[in-house]
Amino acid sequence: MIRPADAGAHAGSTTARVPQRPPEPDAQRSPDDLASRDDLPPPGDLFPPDDLPPPGEGLSVVGRRMRKVDGLAKAAGRARYADDIALPGMLHGKILRSPHPHARIVAVDTSRAEALEGVHAVVTGRDMPTTYGIIPWTPDEHPLCVDRVRYVGDGVAAVAAV
Repeated sequence: MIRPADAGAHAGSTTARVPQRPPEPDAQRSPDDLASRDDLPPPGDLFPPDDLPPPGEGLSVVGRRMRKVDGLAKAAGRARYADDIALPGMLHGKILRSPHPHARIVAVDTSRAEALEGVHAVVTGRDMPTTYGIIPWTPDEHPLCVDRVRYVGDGVAAVAAV
């Protein structure tokens, strides 16, 4: 049995001291004290002045409805997107992804892919062993897997071809 030490103890019972958390500094202050804090701006600075014009008044674009110039083309399926553009000699990329949830990469033979006509580059994880990190908590990522895959869909090799 554990209880606060100041609750009293009976003979033969186990007592442990439960630490009490000190109250937050602002929790001890009244609302009037909080309103007079030095680190807060005066109440007049928190709200805009009353003499401001209504939102959008005197502006030519902000606050006004604008016609979507590409709306009709998008609705009719005639709009062109970056994926719709095909230029002569343009390279296309494809990534070979792992079908296994967890596996060692023993070898990747790229010779057959490199021998195909139109293939300009074949890259594996061993060609790019340098780590990088797009987000701060993943500074040890690899562009392609070097020695093992960790999930289905993990990138193993990439090909650039016409």
